[in-house]
Amino acid sequence: MPFLEFPEPTGPFGVAQCDCLWSSPDRKLVVRIFYPTPKPEQKPAEGEGDKEEAAGDPPSTPKAATEPAPADSPAREAPADSPSTSKHPFSWLAKAAKEPAPADSPSGEALADSPSASKHPFSWLGFGGGGGNEEEKPNPKPKPAPRPAAWLPETYGARTIGYAEAYAKFMWRPGINSAVIGTLGFLPLMHNVQTRTLQDAPLAHPPGGLRPLVYSHGLGGSRSCYSAVCVDLASHGYFVVAPEHTDGSACLSVMPDKTVVEHRFVPYKSVIKPQEKRIPGGFTRSLVPHLQPKPLTQYEFRNGQLLLRVSEMLFVADCIETLSKGGAAREGWSHPLPPCLEGELAGAVDMAKLSCCGHSFGGATCVQACVRDPRFKACVAHDAWLFPLSDDVASGPLAAPTLFLNADTFDMLWEEGSRVLCSLLQRSRDKGVEAAAYGVNGTRHQNYSDFPLLAPQITMSIGVAGSTDPKVALDVVHRCDASFLDHALYPEMRS
Repeated sequence: MPFLEFPEPTGPFGVAQCDCLWSSPDRKLVVRIFYPTPKPEQKPAEGEGDKEEAAGDPPSTPKAATEPAPADSPAREAPADSPSTSKHPFSWLAKAAKEPAPADSPSGEALADSPSASKHPFSWLGFGGGGGNEEEKPNPKPKPAPRPAAWLPETYGARTIGYAEAYAKFMWRPGINSAVIGTLGFLPLMHNVQTRTLQDAPLAHPPGGLRPLVYSHGLGGSRSCYSAVCVDLASHGYFVVAPEHTDGSACLSVMPDKTVVEHRFVPYKSVIKPQEKRIPGGFTRSLVPHLQPKPLTQYEFRNGQLLLRVSEMLFVADCIETLSKGGAAREGWSHPLPPCLEGELAGAVDMAKLSCCGHSFGGATCVQACVRDPRFKACVAHDAWLFPLSDDVASGPLAAPTLFLNADTFDMLWEEGSRVLCSLLQRSRDKGVEAAAYGVNGTRHQNYSDFPLLAPQITMSIGVAGSTDPKVALDVVHRCDASFLDHALYPEMRS
């Protein structure tokens, strides 16, 4: 199946992807890397644009990029009485939709034909053109030719179910239904899906360097099921690393060395409190109810997973930092790259622009990671599930500029999370930390993932995707993500 379902990235670069196994003495993690690659030159249609090119004029900006958004656009702000509107109007949202790149900017001309050129005020900071060192570095190893990349992760010959069945198993729990749906339904749907990415493509070097971003998947997700968001960010010059968490929150994690981590469902006793039963005479001490080990509560279970996820985010940041310095890996550490990226990251990644993004459980992971590690300078949380946050994080201000994008059902699904979000926003504002929450009309929880793109009618009919066309909803999300991150990572350029 070609990539007909995936929207065109809004940035000026093409995108490539690769999967890698990174490890240290106490952990190993399979990651998917999305990185910018030079866009292939497109030949103009016969009879069109010949005169303009001969005269040396830049190509005209597409009509869609210059027209204002319709009044009934799916993007909406939080209610007027919410904390997100009291002090911060966030003019960057309006600028992202209206202002073109400055004519005298270093990459303004190169980006004139990009859909994002007129919508991102900071796109001229160095995300246009190929840039970088054009000299080829000697490499004795032959580099394979770029080819279209697959969406569904490999299982590397491990003795396990595939990812398609794992998605079904997460949605319907283990049993005959999930096996049938996964094998006969999800597998044919997902098997040949290709995203708008290439495998083994060369790295593009944006002026100003690559900006690293760590993406954290949600409950039941994987390193691939947020490809649309990751691809769009990479098209703007981000070096996106999406780890597949090993806490059991992923639907499945299969590593190149055939290590398998299956999804961990919440124990039954964590959800329903067990009732004590009277024990007849003759019992032993081990049967006394209050002396038996107590099951974890759902919060304890999820918070334990969150702590591991955050440690993996910090591990990924450590690996990126080591690669950016071009130094040898720490003793016992390994973070190999494919041949097309070997030696390319040294001096090319700006760790001062490290950020993170995540959906649902991944949103909470990113919020807590920013508190635990000051290297993260910005955070975007998509319909964040804030329930697992540690108490000190939930009761304190945010640690980095943060954008929350929420679905229509956020208040209904996460009533307690909504209260936590409002208090987080208010305390952050009081401390001078920039934070805001916005909603996207006509969306539901899964609209931030790839699934509504693959099966729009099915996801809408079962209520996990909203009434807004999935491509339109994701286009709003993509533009908000890129504009906010530009705004947060380049405070010196704010007007």
